[in-house]
Amino acid sequence: MKLYTNLFSPNARKVHAVAKELGLELETQTVDLRAGEQRTPEYLALNPNGKVPTLVDGDTVLWESNA
Repeated sequence: MKLYTNLFSPNARKVHAVAKELGLELETQTVDLRAGEQRTPEYLALNPNGKVPTLVDGDTVLWESNA
């Protein structure tokens, strides 16, 4: 699984905490929010909301950490 994240995001920290508690291994990709990386066409293709976190597992993409 790959997690697009920014550690300044409380929602992203929640995903990190749950993954650690469950013993899941995550590949992480930091999204530079200050540089606007969340608004690139590539990122918006994964998450049309343009927010972090986004979790990709094969063909499945999740982007609502509160769900």
